[in-house]
Amino acid sequence: MTNKFNKINKNNYETREAVYYDKGNRINLNKEKEMKEFKEEELKEFFNKWNPFYKEKLNSEIEKKNFITFDGEKKMENGNSEYFNSYNYIHIHEDMIKDEVRTRTYYDSIRKNEHLIKDKIVLDVGCGTGILSFFAATYGAKHVYSIEKSDIIYTAIKIRDENNLTDKVTFLKGLAEEIELPVDKVDIIISEWMGYCLLYENMLDTVLYCRDKWLKEGGLIFPDKAHMYIAGIEDSLYREEKFDFWKNCYDLNFSSVLPIIKEEVVIDYVDRNFVVTDACCILTLDLNTCTPEQLSFVSPFQLKMIRKDYLHALVIWFDISFSACHTEVSFTTGPYGAHTHWKQIVLYTDHIITAERNEILKGIFALKRNQKNKRHLDMKLHYIFDGVHTKAKSTQLFNIS
Repeated sequence: MTNKFNKINKNNYETREAVYYDKGNRINLNKEKEMKEFKEEELKEFFNKWNPFYKEKLNSEIEKKNFITFDGEKKMENGNSEYFNSYNYIHIHEDMIKDEVRTRTYYDSIRKNEHLIKDKIVLDVGCGTGILSFFAATYGAKHVYSIEKSDIIYTAIKIRDENNLTDKVTFLKGLAEEIELPVDKVDIIISEWMGYCLLYENMLDTVLYCRDKWLKEGGLIFPDKAHMYIAGIEDSLYREEKFDFWKNCYDLNFSSVLPIIKEEVVIDYVDRNFVVTDACCILTLDLNTCTPEQLSFVSPFQLKMIRKDYLHALVIWFDISFSACHTEVSFTTGPYGAHTHWKQIVLYTDHIITAERNEILKGIFALKRNQKNKRHLDMKLHYIFDGVHTKAKSTQLFNIS
């Protein structure tokens, strides 16, 4: 690809004065014509007087009925502080709640299985704004205990009270590993624990801890099954944009950044038409029985080309199911489903492979938590391709941080 910045024609660029004046835009750049309606003292007073933001007042102003805090002076381990602080802000919860696939599936799993929820004690792990807790309370739960470490819990309390669910939902602020529930056992655990590539942020560890400590024998987990898949894709345009750009960056060679960039996964939506192989399941989790050790894994895979095409990268996604429901409810985050906020994970291969239909890419994929930050993921990919046009073999490392 010829770099679009290789030859810069100065005449193609306009000064800001030309844009603002000659184009008829009504933007005043003349400081001599600044408005004089406000006195200097008024401007200083306006600048110096700031009222607290709403979210800063919320903690002290709300009535904390059915609220227990376990927040103490204990310093959180590496990665936890950054992780929980990110959930203090509403925008991340907005993205999740507005994800129709995600939220509607949880809603349907509860609404369509009211008989499983009715008169049961429910635990919501990592409740955020409390929406899953409120679903359970609305559809018959005897009581819901909702754990959340971040300060968004104060907003959740206000939402609960405004929806007349104060007596049905108790919030507990703190790390799940450090709190004590007011009950010995719960009947159902609900949690939206999935991250990018299913396991990013390592929240499933906490769900399994809660399962072992509080879920009664024969209790239910919503959701309870997860599958991770891998497939091959053609993606020539983005690959050029991502890698070739650095070879001639404003007439400079920035190729030294390529080894770093190649280790970073791309999180984006993959069009179904870009998928050029069948898919292979590389991980199956049953939350009723799996252990934390199984969340780091290695798996062989084999991908068959479904048409003659190029193979530029591998894509990873996951499916989630609520198999305990009377009618099983599930969703996919893959290229063949509706878009979700999880998107897909793309791993660009060292080689551009030219392949015929039915040719096979064989490989091994490994995933483990990062040693410096357990919320992050490290990945290792090895692949072999022995085709008519291309023979390729490589081992690569990737990271989600």
